[in-house]
Amino acid sequence: MVKNDRSFLFEGKIRDFEKVVLEYQLEIAHFSSLSETMAKIMAYLSLYQKLTQSQLNNLTEYSKSTVSTSLAALIRINYVRKEKIKGSREYNYYIAPPSEMSIDFALGSTEKEIIFLKQKIKELNNNNLEGKNGYNLMLVRLKHILDVFECYQRILETLKDPKAKVNLSLSEEHIKTLSSEDFNLIHLKFDPEIKQVEDDLLEFFMYESAYSTLSEFTLMIYTLFLTRKVLTQEKIRELTGLSLGKVSQVVNTLIKNGLIEKIDKEQYQEIIPDEIKRQTIYSMSSIKEAFFTSGINSLEEMLKYEGKFQKIKSELMNNKESLEKLRGYTQVLNYVEKYLDIIPIYKKATSIFLDFLD
Repeated sequence: MVKNDRSFLFEGKIRDFEKVVLEYQLEIAHFSSLSETMAKIMAYLSLYQKLTQSQLNNLTEYSKSTVSTSLAALIRINYVRKEKIKGSREYNYYIAPPSEMSIDFALGSTEKEIIFLKQKIKELNNNNLEGKNGYNLMLVRLKHILDVFECYQRILETLKDPKAKVNLSLSEEHIKTLSSEDFNLIHLKFDPEIKQVEDDLLEFFMYESAYSTLSEFTLMIYTLFLTRKVLTQEKIRELTGLSLGKVSQVVNTLIKNGLIEKIDKEQYQEIIPDEIKRQTIYSMSSIKEAFFTSGINSLEEMLKYEGKFQKIKSELMNNKESLEKLRGYTQVLNYVEKYLDIIPIYKKATSIFLDFLD
């Protein structure tokens, strides 16, 4: 491809529709604290279907190294694939799967996470770690994460085949209220072996899981709430080395998404230790509540664009004779139709998630 070649770009009115799709992808990314870089790359790949790295550089205006790093991460988690262009040194990159917006792809499978969690639970049980500082808390929290992820996979099965008889109940007891022990554990220093499990979880999320699309700082703090349940801003700063401003920003986003909540200290005043009574305390008391609440919030954000995409489809179909001559017509129509096809699945998933919060 000739350097700075712009002949592949969409034309005329189609560019306006492209902007709406990009706006949608970036709004979802912002709401969910996803990496804006990855969201933008995924948006253009979803629209254009196949793009080279040079073309992505042109569209996103990101540096070559930024695009390259993001593509490598997306390939690693199997969101993107590549194929060598015959007679060229370049590759075409495309969304996997390229032919359809599958349920696993649209909602996100947790199969890899389940395998990883089972391995870590086995390590905790088999390596004589019982009695180590943080052992009990880590084991319980990993079991709760595994329980929710396994249930979520069963939900995906019912969405794929509504006639399938699948057990959607949770096997663990997910208690939302907090105990005095939960507050006392805030300042517990994990023994190195237990801290390593926590570090392994973060590394897995960061490099091998679909969670790697989250922004780095969000992922760091989110993982701490998964494993530690209750935290203060001071403890988060101690564990991450982040500034107070950055911690506040991420914590507020996690609250907005429904992943954590600010503790009502009056409710727990009798069991909160004196040394943290003046501090702001946050918790992810129930992983079940956090997972399904944030899922509902994300799905509701996605559903907000149903009307806009219906309007785009109508305009593309009603003005087909003039618009189909423009480059990008077929790609935008394909994207919009796939989005509208998955809407009933989003609505069904929202309904199922709500059942878990009753």
